[in-house]
Amino acid sequence: MKAFNVITGLPRSGSTLLCNILNQNPDFYASSTSPLSELLAMMVNKFSTSPEVQAGLVRDSEAMTDKCNDVLTGIIEAWHADQADKVVFDKSRGWSFNALLLQQLCEGAKVIVTVRDLRGVFGSVEKQHRRTALFDASPSGLDKTIFARADAMFAPTGMIGQCAVGVEDIVRRFGNQVYLLQYEAFTLDPAAKLKEIYKFLEIEYFTHDFDNVENVAEDVDGLYLNKFPHEGSGKVTATNRQEWQEYVTPDIGSLIYGRYPAYNEFCGYQ
Repeated sequence: MKAFNVITGLPRSGSTLLCNILNQNPDFYASSTSPLSELLAMMVNKFSTSPEVQAGLVRDSEAMTDKCNDVLTGIIEAWHADQADKVVFDKSRGWSFNALLLQQLCEGAKVIVTVRDLRGVFGSVEKQHRRTALFDASPSGLDKTIFARADAMFAPTGMIGQCAVGVEDIVRRFGNQVYLLQYEAFTLDPAAKLKEIYKFLEIEYFTHDFDNVENVAEDVDGLYLNKFPHEGSGKVTATNRQEWQEYVTPDIGSLIYGRYPAYNEFCGYQ
């Protein structure tokens, strides 16, 4: 591949839309949700717990470290071997937690982080949840309440909370080495934001069509009971920043907003 970059960040924050737009450039390949970061993390864990690897580190630390490094870079190259002539963007929220590994394996890789007002993220999730009431895997009646759903999703291990923690961490570690893409600003003026991204990538700008976006970076939404559809096609239109208020009461909105103050500060939601 010509270059390896990653896209990570929050759910419901426009990563699929971004990938679909990037894929209009014939020199680019932006993936659907990828398992690559998870596979690499599993290998790192195996290296770190394997008695054989530990013994190898005792015998010759440099040689064993090189072997492990070569295995992981080989996995990255093999995973995207069919895109040898492309600039690759591997999309996964897992990269937020594996940025140190990425930096070591792929020096120079660019990291694009899609973010959104946390209340808007939950509002988008709740909006779709109400459309699919026939499917709900909540283990108890209490877990079906909107308060319990918000509390669980914004816990540090929750679907949204862990991503917010990951974004905080990647900003703390790398600062200006990542590009934070606000969903609200992206949908308001996609051309301006794409030009910023190209500048960040240090690649000559390609003229994109924001009126006719095709959904090519598809995810299998049925695996998640169609609760979180990844549809980023058609004409890019500005999102309603206050739409979350139709689905989230002010008290829960205040709790969500106050849960991750560092995220709000880093990402410009103050």
